[in-house]
Amino acid sequence: MFALLLIEGAAYWAAKLHQLNARRPHLPALPAFRAARTANPLLLTASHLARDLTRPTRPR
Repeated sequence: MFALLLIEGAAYWAAKLHQLNARRPHLPALPAFRAARTANPLLLTASHLARDLTRPTRPR
């Protein structure tokens, strides 16, 4: 999951650099970054819940 966030961050900065070089007023692929902003917390929560459910419990 952490690698996904790193890739997303790299894609954002590559798009931002392209925007600045092309002197565009808006960021390319803005809808995709907006969708990721909404989906990221859900994906992080789901991955943590899945990890906790599959983790073996220690006997007391």
